[in-house]
Amino acid sequence: MASSSAVAVVVAVAVLAVVQTVDGRNRLNPAINCSRMVQQAPHDTPWVPQCNDTTNEMLPLQTKKDGTKFCVDKYVASVVLDPIAPDASITCDCVAAAVELRRSSSKPLFVPDCDPATGLYLSKQCNRRKECWCSDPTGRQIGLKWGATVKLSMIPSVAAELEPHRAAIQSHPNCDALVKYFARAMERASA
Repeated sequence: MASSSAVAVVVAVAVLAVVQTVDGRNRLNPAINCSRMVQQAPHDTPWVPQCNDTTNEMLPLQTKKDGTKFCVDKYVASVVLDPIAPDASITCDCVAAAVELRRSSSKPLFVPDCDPATGLYLSKQCNRRKECWCSDPTGRQIGLKWGATVKLSMIPSVAAELEPHRAAIQSHPNCDALVKYFARAMERASA
């Protein structure tokens, strides 16, 4: 006959296994214990994890000893944005948001699309309802949404101001042009 502590361990392992196999993700598991990873890192390793002092979670943006930067998933310590040169600009806000949204639901309504080279939000974002919108590099929506559930027949285009030879009305905006236009407008306003 098994002892009650052995039964408790088996039950705990069974529950943990269920949690870990739901959609193949560890949705309910906490973030990696960052300080433990730092303590266990060999002295000659090219990278020692950088931690949030308050939460003891890995920071999304990590830096190797040689200055190379990359983004990680703090829940499984995997690289989600490949290392880039030390002098290159990189942000992990978009990829960190994507990780959180994927963990929050098996089928989240929206997961941001990120630039694989810089980690910035891509200029065009869409959700599962096929609604799309333009986004600045920080993820802020610019202009109106369009798509399957948004009934807009025509959206004024900023392209007419940027490139007068282009049509002023189109079925959806050129997000790259719209983002550039708003960035210039913000620069002029702050000058």
